[in-house]
Amino acid sequence: MTPLVGDLIESTVGKVVGGLVEKYLPKSMGEAEKEEFKQNATRLMQEDFKMVAKDIQSARAMQMSILVDAPRWIKAASAVVIPYGGLMAITVFFFNILAPYLGHTKVPLSANEAFTINGIIMFFFGYRLTQKLKGTAGKF
Repeated sequence: MTPLVGDLIESTVGKVVGGLVEKYLPKSMGEAEKEEFKQNATRLMQEDFKMVAKDIQSARAMQMSILVDAPRWIKAASAVVIPYGGLMAITVFFFNILAPYLGHTKVPLSANEAFTINGIIMFFFGYRLTQKLKGTAGKF
């Protein structure tokens, strides 16, 4: 786990777990038990992050094994879909937010289309960042 991601997980998970401990655990529970609960919750969250990262790596390895014998133009097309698809999703997302204020009509989206756009945005900004921090983004 990169230091930046580890710090982010520690700061956000620590705050959330701390708030949950204070709010939902019984007042009669001792400080040592509460601290142990916090440590276990943090450890579980870090293990979950590692499993997700491992899953991403295996998906990347599978995709790379498929593209090993592919022509160069197919590799390039595969690499272009993620950034342009992400930018298109972001454009539609923000256009629908700003359209009423600018006097335009929103782009009509079904629930499935809206969920797909949100998923693309989460992928583009979430997983893509961790790939770039690790130095594995866009490698053929």
